[in-house]
Amino acid sequence: MPPQPMPYYRAFEFPMDFANERENDRDMERLKEMYPDVAREILQYVEEECDKMEYEGSMMFDEQPDQVQLERIVRSIYDRMKDRFELPEGDDTDEAMAMNQETRRRYPPGANWLGDMIQVILFQEMHRRRCRHRNCRKWY
Repeated sequence: MPPQPMPYYRAFEFPMDFANERENDRDMERLKEMYPDVAREILQYVEEECDKMEYEGSMMFDEQPDQVQLERIVRSIYDRMKDRFELPEGDDTDEAMAMNQETRRRYPPGANWLGDMIQVILFQEMHRRRCRHRNCRKWY
């Protein structure tokens, strides 16, 4: 059975959807302006990395992005930013912990608030771009 032609009144849905998408993008940009200073600085690096990955066939648009590649991106951003902050890092082995004494928690390299924040902002930005990519492709 051949596909049914689209009724005339349905032809007006496209511009409305496009306007909603533009309004969502403007809303997201306004919210990004309210990010704390550290998050805005991280976002600059994240957007730069996402710009490099935004092409047809990129791993960013894979159904299941490569976790090793994402960790590499997070590590490269982390390495560029880590000197600006006092970060709690150290070995997992500590003599005081071996004797079950209370001590300050130590983190392995990169596993601290900065690394976590980079991951969250990267995944959020990738999700936004993946949604935009999916929505753009369905119209042509």
